[in-house]
Parts: sequence; structure tokens; C-alpha cells
Amino acid sequence: MLLKTFQYIVIAAGFGACMLFMLLLALTEPLV
Repeated sequence: MLLKTFQYIVIAAGFGACMLFMLLLALTEPLV
């Protein structure tokens, strides 16, 4: 049970990081 919860946390963290990276890329695109 703990392993599955940890797996979901890792997936959520990875998804959040991806979304944050895409947002950062979209915000800095006009500046470059």
C-alpha cells in the first residue's frame, strides 16, 4: 500500500515538474 502511494506521489511530482517546465518554456519563449 505504501509503495503504491509513493508511486502515485512520484508520478504526480513528475507531471507537476513537466507542467511547470512547459509553463516556464511558454513564458520565456517571447524573450528569447
